Amino acid sequence: MNWPFADFAKAKQQFAAVHYPEAAKFFEQVVGLDPAADMSRAYAIACYWETRDTNRAVSLSKQFKDPSARWAQWADAKAEIETGDTNKATLKLVNLTTNYPDLWTEGFISAGSHVWRNANWQLFKERTAGILP
Repeated sequence: MNWPFADFAKAKQQFAAVHYPEAAKFFEQVVGLDPAADMSRAYAIACYWETRDTNRAVSLSKQFKDPSARWAQWADAKAEIETGDTNKATLKLVNLTTNYPDLWTEGFISAGSHVWRNANWQLFKERTAGILP
């Protein structure tokens, strides 16, 4: 199969520009062609939370093959940030960063990210002191 690199590139570009409806469309096109594209699924979920299309976000969240995999956890942390306890969501980000440091080093979890703007970054810094570069 020809993996949809062009759609993924467009999705990332739209996401970076905070054009969430457009990004979600492209991320979902990737998932439509490759149902195992968990990063694209997670980012589409984040886009839907940002646009307040909570029904679509929840629906996509249920489609992860492994709900304990890192991208499913990433999407779950976004859902928690939007619907629940900010500190609990922040601790999920700490756990993800500890278990998958590349999520931090590659910018998938970042204090500067619009998606994570509501995280408790002071708590995050306290819990990751000595762990992160």
